[in-house]
Amino acid sequence: MRLPLLIATLLAASVVQSGAVQDAAVLDVRREDEPAYEPYASDGVIVRLAVAAQDAPEGASLRVEPAAGAALVFQGPGGALPYVLRDAVTANEGAVLALPMRSEGTGSVAEFGAVVSPGYVSPPGTYEALLDLTLLSPSGEVLSQLVAVPLGLLVPARAQVVLAGTSGAFDPALSVAFIDLGTLTDGVFRDVFVTVRANTASEITVSSQNGGVLVHDERADQIVPYRIELDGVSAVLTQPLRVTRSPALDWAGTAYPLRVQVDEVGPVFSGTYRDEIVIDVVPH
Repeated sequence: MRLPLLIATLLAASVVQSGAVQDAAVLDVRREDEPAYEPYASDGVIVRLAVAAQDAPEGASLRVEPAAGAALVFQGPGGALPYVLRDAVTANEGAVLALPMRSEGTGSVAEFGAVVSPGYVSPPGTYEALLDLTLLSPSGEVLSQLVAVPLGLLVPARAQVVLAGTSGAFDPALSVAFIDLGTLTDGVFRDVFVTVRANTASEITVSSQNGGVLVHDERADQIVPYRIELDGVSAVLTQPLRVTRSPALDWAGTAYPLRVQVDEVGPVFSGTYRDEIVIDVVPH
């Protein structure tokens, strides 16, 4: 789900005039779109901005750089997300950009983006970077300036789960369709690992289609109860088991042991017995 965020706000321009410039141009920051940074996506994100100017002379340029004392990062509740500036026309990147102003309507405009690469797993929240925008004459004189212009970037809460040892991909929910217990005997068990990756504490819910019993494929009246243990918490699934965990803040996540065990088979018919377990993970 895409969440709205504030990309930039217009601060009062600090206008610097020189003797060679009769009327200082007025800068206006326009947001191009409202992206969010997805911590487990294969693609990064570009915060796109357009800076428009009125009364700028032909040949004027825009210098874009981090605000004085600011690093080239989005700062937020979980630390920093590094970024690089990118010219929207040439795709040139750097810590400082010098962009030619191109004509648009009755004024001129320059477009650029702040690019955050994929691979960072940061806690959810709003992250902010500060830029200085300076309009320069063809000879390098300052015509107008906006200082400490904020760029906002939202990192949403995300959680995914996969059953270790399977070919499945990470997903917000998974259905454990097949854990082979082999021949049912008293005390038989199987161990698997539920791997969760999340950028915040998350609730893991384990539920059973049959209410915590294995059911005969052909005779629904023939059942074998079982129990589970997830990361040290034991339960029978007459109702869902819920535990809260805080996985490692990385792409690998944390593997939590899950044991499925039959304590007593009882006097039941021979045949194949099944149940389906569904594991959901929801970020707090």
